Amino acid sequence: MQALRQRGGGGATVAAIGQRRRPATKETARRGRRRRRRLDQRVAGRHPHRRHRLPPHDPRRRGHRRRVGEVEAPLEARPQDQPPPEPHLRRRRLSIAGKRRRAGGGPARRRGRRQAGARAPAHAVPPRAHAAVLDQSVEFAASSRTQELHLSLAAGGEHPYDFPHWRFAGGGRLRRLVLSDVGLDVITAQQQLGALEGLPQLTQLHLTRVAVDDAGVASILAACAALTVLELNECHRLVHVAASHDGLRVLNVGHKVDIKYLHTPTVVRLIIMLAKECPLGCVAIGGGAMPKLKRLFLQFPSPLEARHELQRQGWRFGSLSQLVLLFNTPWREHVATVASLLVAAPFVKELRVEAYGDLPVPPPSKQMIQWPKHSSPRMLESIVVGGFSGEPELMELAFFPLHKSPAIKTLTVDTHRRHFRSNDRGWTREETEDPVRCYYARGVLWKHLAPRIPSTVKLTVI
Repeated sequence: MQALRQRGGGGATVAAIGQRRRPATKETARRGRRRRRRLDQRVAGRHPHRRHRLPPHDPRRRGHRRRVGEVEAPLEARPQDQPPPEPHLRRRRLSIAGKRRRAGGGPARRRGRRQAGARAPAHAVPPRAHAAVLDQSVEFAASSRTQELHLSLAAGGEHPYDFPHWRFAGGGRLRRLVLSDVGLDVITAQQQLGALEGLPQLTQLHLTRVAVDDAGVASILAACAALTVLELNECHRLVHVAASHDGLRVLNVGHKVDIKYLHTPTVVRLIIMLAKECPLGCVAIGGGAMPKLKRLFLQFPSPLEARHELQRQGWRFGSLSQLVLLFNTPWREHVATVASLLVAAPFVKELRVEAYGDLPVPPPSKQMIQWPKHSSPRMLESIVVGGFSGEPELMELAFFPLHKSPAIKTLTVDTHRRHFRSNDRGWTREETEDPVRCYYARGVLWKHLAPRIPSTVKLTVI
């Protein structure tokens, strides 16, 4: 009987223990994992709420042993933040921003700054006030054999900061140089040629609002034999530039510049983005100066009637495969100029037209458009119309090549506006869109253009 009581008591005890040990839920399991993770971090010397590793003799570290004769100092007597470690001298890319300049490089240096407790300073760098600081930064970039340098400052005004390009002379490895709102003035072309002899490996040069004259650009083209990309945006001192380079492949002009393409046989992409003037006055392709031109970007601020001018000049784009036109205003009957451009470029495979007209537009009506008689773009395969708002001339432009070119496969109509990036990074869509305009444009498209498209052409509406 006593044995039965003991056995029953033991069984009761086991049953009680089994009732207390309930199965763990997700919340209790999460708490257990969190508790074990904190314990492992403390044993490994890491603070549970900090990312960096604690010093070996930090009192917050688990298992800390005080040194012999060491007395814990108060907070006021503890050492201050240590200076950040020196950057690596073999940096491949250096960026100096004038709007907000942050002192810090890769992840290792940022971790060092977080461990020291110092924040990366951010301050504006005026052009003239901090010329000495900028000189030191450029000197450091030259001494560290930098391969890519970006120097972007605030608006320089009448007297911008003069970029000391002579510091890269002699064994420099600079391959890409991007300058914004600085000066690149020279006294004579011979001095500029002698200073730029130290840039034999420079392949890309991007100048935006840079104070440089015609002699400076000519010296750059003569001295930098490896140059393949040249971008000139809003350089207002340029008037007449004689482009002569054997290896130049990409030329981007963002301001009215009278460029004479004397000898540029390797150019494959030409971008002309003007604000007020006609871009065709800058494209003097006659004489075979660009026999390998494949991509042409032209921006038209206003309608242009250039059919007779194109025929008179006799311009021919023998290798052109992509033609991109940007219309800032409605063209109405002047849209026939695009067909004249297609006559001058018989091997174009892609035609893209981006419109930025006012909204809304009147409903479609019969347009007095005189298309050229001998226009037959037989190689045209794709047509893209962007920023469509229901313009009747754009519908006629899209419908005209459909019966002239038997090779057309796709027609894409986008009601959203997109802007081209000059650095060849594609198109950027506008953040603010008008849903009423897009809805109206799609209705006009499906009612007036879609029934006229042949069944062999794929129509895409965005």
